[in-house]
Amino acid sequence: MIKTKKMGKRLVVGMAMLMLLGMAGCGKSDEKKKYDTLDEMEVDNIKDSTPKNSKDASQTEKDNLQDIETDDEGYMTPEYRADNEDEAKNCKEKMIVLSGRKSDVYKVDQDCYYKSDKFVMYFKQGTVISGDAAAAVESVMERLEEMYGFSYDNLEHLTTYPWRRNYVSITNYNGINTDNKRVNIIIKPYEEGNSPEYTDDSVVLLYDKYLDMESGDFGYVIAGLARSLRQRQSGFMGDIFERGFALYNEEKLGREYNLPDTKMLQFIDVTEDQFNKNDVINDPKGLYKEQEEGEEKDNFMTFNYPYLNNYGYRFVSFLEETYGPEIIKKISDASLEYDYDYGFVDIELDIIKKAAGDDIFDKFSNWLINDWDNYIKDYRDYLNSVTAD
Repeated sequence: MIKTKKMGKRLVVGMAMLMLLGMAGCGKSDEKKKYDTLDEMEVDNIKDSTPKNSKDASQTEKDNLQDIETDDEGYMTPEYRADNEDEAKNCKEKMIVLSGRKSDVYKVDQDCYYKSDKFVMYFKQGTVISGDAAAAVESVMERLEEMYGFSYDNLEHLTTYPWRRNYVSITNYNGINTDNKRVNIIIKPYEEGNSPEYTDDSVVLLYDKYLDMESGDFGYVIAGLARSLRQRQSGFMGDIFERGFALYNEEKLGREYNLPDTKMLQFIDVTEDQFNKNDVINDPKGLYKEQEEGEEKDNFMTFNYPYLNNYGYRFVSFLEETYGPEIIKKISDASLEYDYDYGFVDIELDIIKKAAGDDIFDKFSNWLINDWDNYIKDYRDYLNSVTAD
């Protein structure tokens, strides 16, 4: 996250007026600069998707004329308000008010939350968040729904993952979104060297620094929201497919937003134990099953997650590049015809073949031989072109 410039404890009304007058002539260019890494469509989407809890223009104008408070680090002092909905009557935490402006950066001094129609964002104390964070999340969710013909409102396949107990506390956010109709997005202060990402159909766990929409780290947000959306459509399709879907969108939608994501190179420059292309070419279906079933060690199932990630990234890239995004909906719809749960890899393979054809894995093997290198060259060329400046 980019901190706002330290402005001291208070700015008097007169200075705020002068600043407004001085900025009047350059407001348009500043707004353009703020979003110049996005195409025009996404800029409009973000501007038009200002969340309901944000202040309207007239209120924002009044606020600009009032004193602006910052802490010793230069962060703006958050404003909170009570939640009057019935579900919040026993909730001790309050809702944070987000301005919708990227330039407004807050450091929350208490656990709080933000609600929209599609999600609830839970901010842990100490989280740094910009005023446009909710609008950025809303924009990605709408774009993913549009791309795949899916809806986050699909609640038929929600699981009962105990995210409150695991990530906050059973006493926190009491009554909020207990039915998981909205996606739960838990935001924690950034911790160097740790990786808190977790995603299922009802929860996405992220660090605050990932919510900067002008950074490649925003790819984590895209990946989490993509996986949550897919898993709301049908039963769990296994780690290879679900992880691959998330990674594919982290790359592709990140490119659409013009966010060079160099960490995707870790799924390209891989060691043999992370992914052996020749093994997959020789027996793509057999290796798929072997990796999904894992290995039992000391009465505990273990999985080679780098292999799952790398296989999944390539497999879903092949599916979407060959058949288009509609293949994901075909696979999701086909899975609804089966009564299965986690671990039935043979059923997952049958679902994929039912949607894409019995020869799908032979086609995948040929794609790895003939098209993967060109696919990666295209991504490297993109990274080089946007990082050269």
